[in-house]
Amino acid sequence: MDNRRQDFAIAEERRHQDAKLANETHLTNIAIANDQQKETILVQYLDFLVNQLATNGMDLNGSLSTRQIVRIKTLAALQQLNSKRKAFIIRSLYESGLISKSPPDGLSLSSADMTGLDLGLEQRETTERAYFRCLNLRQTVLTQSSFRYLILSGADFQRAQMDNCDFSACVAYHVGESR
Repeated sequence: MDNRRQDFAIAEERRHQDAKLANETHLTNIAIANDQQKETILVQYLDFLVNQLATNGMDLNGSLSTRQIVRIKTLAALQQLNSKRKAFIIRSLYESGLISKSPPDGLSLSSADMTGLDLGLEQRETTERAYFRCLNLRQTVLTQSSFRYLILSGADFQRAQMDNCDFSACVAYHVGESR
């Protein structure tokens, strides 16, 4: 009788471990699928942006309708992505010159949800700081965003929601001034 109880206890423990492993595998698969979905959104957005810039020029041919289409696609992408991918989009828009000018010449990100945006650098990466001149993030949601160790010159954060942002060791000049 004692062996049967012991065998039953061992079998029950194995079932418990198998169920736990199956659940962990399921959660890992969900996380991988979610990450792949976010990567697909980023790649599709960047393909769209490159196509628009190649077709319409770096200023989107001064076309208000083209800028509005890019704005809508940008807001939709930012809403769905994690902070690392949001930062990649913001850097891409900045490097292309689309958010280093104020509308109507630049792209408005007004109302964009960039919660958790991490443009900041880790301290170990600070031998050369990232420099953003005239970065336009006016009227955006930047809650819990990081701008650590950056150099910001003429950045526009007017009416942005910036609760719990990290500006440690950030060097800022003429921030929020009119351009």
